[in-house]
Amino acid sequence: MPDTLAALLDAVHASKTDLARTTGNLADFKQSLRPLKLQPGPAPQPVEPELSPSGLAYDQAVKLARLMGGRSPVAYRRCQTEQQDVLIAETKELALHDGDVHYEIGQRLYVLKRRKPPGVSFSAYLKDLDMPWGVRRSEEYIREFLGMTTALERKEKNAARNRQYRARRPLRDARRAVDNKQENGSACAIDWENYKEDGQTDADARSNAVAWQLHEGERLAHEFALLRPGTKPREIRKATIRRVGAISAAWKRLQRELQKRSRG
Repeated sequence: MPDTLAALLDAVHASKTDLARTTGNLADFKQSLRPLKLQPGPAPQPVEPELSPSGLAYDQAVKLARLMGGRSPVAYRRCQTEQQDVLIAETKELALHDGDVHYEIGQRLYVLKRRKPPGVSFSAYLKDLDMPWGVRRSEEYIREFLGMTTALERKEKNAARNRQYRARRPLRDARRAVDNKQENGSACAIDWENYKEDGQTDADARSNAVAWQLHEGERLAHEFALLRPGTKPREIRKATIRRVGAISAAWKRLQRELQKRSRG
């Protein structure tokens, strides 16, 4: 159609009939056009906020206890309770700081709220934990941690002052606190792959170990450090990708070996 119109315009002695025919063709061409149907793109996936070390440890302990179900319930509940105690103590310690640590408090309250017992209100849960804030102040801290309030902008403006304050009075390292408890007989200092309760059969112990190992393998794939927000492409090295491929191949060999053994 564009070639026909160009030829018509170049013709010096084009007749009215040619012009009318070309105009009609253009009208037919416009009517033949159909609107482009756009397919909706995939829904954006919510980004999981980055938790503190103590919050992440407690969150994983709760997940593991739920995953294992009725297997060794006392041991898993003991580990979950210990990680919760570390998180609560760290949150209360932050309340003693005079500086702007609202983000860090909200970071820990977020986990406690998400993992509170079902059927218990957040207000009652805070009272049971003997927290120094009510539900309103706690919700403000959580919203600041999630970036839903303007308090986050205020925190960014005072970031330099906060770093100087924390350098003078550093926070307790949650990982060190957990390590110290493990040295003193922590409830979580258990070799879950070889753990066996009194009276438990070898088959049940192996079943528990399999469930734990599969959970850890899947968790490490989903929570790989290079998948965290802010990772730069240059951090993902070819050697790391090759190593991941080698590990994947090892799991495939394991799958073939299990299939072979299952057939006797």
